[in-house]
Amino acid sequence: MRKIFQLVHVLLLWWLIAVPGVSHAQHCDSIINHLSGPFYTVGEYVIQLEDGSLLCRAIVDSLTPWPSSMPVKPYGCKYYKITRHGATIVDSLFVEDDNVRSKLLAHLHPCSDTLLERTNVLVEYNMDTLNQRTDLSITFFDDNLNFSAEKLIVPLSDTIVATNGMNASFLLDSNNDIITEYNIWPRHESHFARIGLDGTIKCEKVYPDSIVPITSLMYWEPCGLRQISESPRKYAFYGRLEDEAFKCFELDSLFNILSVFNLPDRPKMFAPTGTCGMVNFGEEGVVVMQEQKKHSNQMGSIGVAQCDVNGNVLKTWFSPVLVSATGSYNYYYGIDLKNDHDGNLYFAAGTLWVACGQEICCIAKLDKDLNVIYERYYTHPVFSPEPFGMIVLDGGGMCLYGDMFERYSGNPYLSGLFMLVFDDDGVSVSETEGVVRPYCLFPNPVSDQLSIHFSPDVSPDQVELYDLQGRLLFTQRKNLESINMEGLPSGTYSLRVVMHDGNTYSEKVVKQ
Repeated sequence: MRKIFQLVHVLLLWWLIAVPGVSHAQHCDSIINHLSGPFYTVGEYVIQLEDGSLLCRAIVDSLTPWPSSMPVKPYGCKYYKITRHGATIVDSLFVEDDNVRSKLLAHLHPCSDTLLERTNVLVEYNMDTLNQRTDLSITFFDDNLNFSAEKLIVPLSDTIVATNGMNASFLLDSNNDIITEYNIWPRHESHFARIGLDGTIKCEKVYPDSIVPITSLMYWEPCGLRQISESPRKYAFYGRLEDEAFKCFELDSLFNILSVFNLPDRPKMFAPTGTCGMVNFGEEGVVVMQEQKKHSNQMGSIGVAQCDVNGNVLKTWFSPVLVSATGSYNYYYGIDLKNDHDGNLYFAAGTLWVACGQEICCIAKLDKDLNVIYERYYTHPVFSPEPFGMIVLDGGGMCLYGDMFERYSGNPYLSGLFMLVFDDDGVSVSETEGVVRPYCLFPNPVSDQLSIHFSPDVSPDQVELYDLQGRLLFTQRKNLESINMEGLPSGTYSLRVVMHDGNTYSEKVVKQ
């Protein structure tokens, strides 16, 4: 009976994915389970639409039979319109497409010279491997996922662009021009282009990699391109060679280099959207993601560094949780760093196989001087989150997105979309309150001392420890950052954290 139920479940999931143009209103937790099935899914881009809802574009890859479970070819894209509050899918569209190269979803505001009404644009590289060509295509669509039938094709290069998507950046600037930077590896060149929404190439500039570095082919080394000034229009481009310092280039509207300065090395980034882990404040300098190493062969902690225009470090903040454990080599990565209109910073990073025994997503909001406003930590008892990017939402708050997979079996058929939305005060508005915490426990499993790091915006009153029969073992009201579990028998316990505002949280703690 169970096998029959599983078969029916798989067939239902297949129908939900494979029927083009069908709209399904579905409840959406951090895992969208109907993306499971014989596919590997990645939530690659998210934008906010005019009505406040979120639009997510997910890549769907077919897989070889499990357990080899490696993607064999792109299968298509799934577009989801999701409510920001409650995270409910209100519309979806599947588009079969074997060319799912690096793309940009961006919302456009009304512009008298270009558009009469707000719309959205999809930009993609088209790889013509037969003729060794690379073109850019532009497709418009509305908030109801109605895509235009025709694409605007813009010829870019007569040499194929590297196709891993890590060495291409897109930007929609304040004048509704598409700004792109891409690398021509056979020529060792970096190309910049300004393209109008009518497909007209307005400006092009080519630099050899001896001037503008081509970022590494490694998956963890994306480059970035951002606008830093509207009048006059200026842009900042970030890149590095494998053995050279991380560089920041300030460019004018014609892509002439105005200034160049080196910055402290940043951590490995895990965002395929071309993020750079840097926020540019113009003459006030920059804030860049950075890692702090205990030893040359060991990762330390991850955070941000505030630098002046000469690259001198003025101030740093490092996460007290994303730290290598004693005697082990923990793996973590930077996800993104962005700022809002008030200059506040949103920091996102993740860990794998950390001291606490499970993956953690760390989200922090800091002011311009790197003072922490809040920290939030996301974990899941079964699934492993792999966030790929972050956006700052209109009106405050942020959205973290990517994919999730079943941790222990390694079966990618149990993968799905990951989306986590916070309001401006750090309150989760998705259906994930059970796994979002304003503190982090580590290590878990624990031998003797259990550490708790609390966000600065919460005030804990006490911590209570219970056995599995619900019997209270002890209550601790002071020095809550360290809980002594030495002398307790090995086993599983329940830890109850009581906040001053009355909120309570319960966690399972394993004593070794």
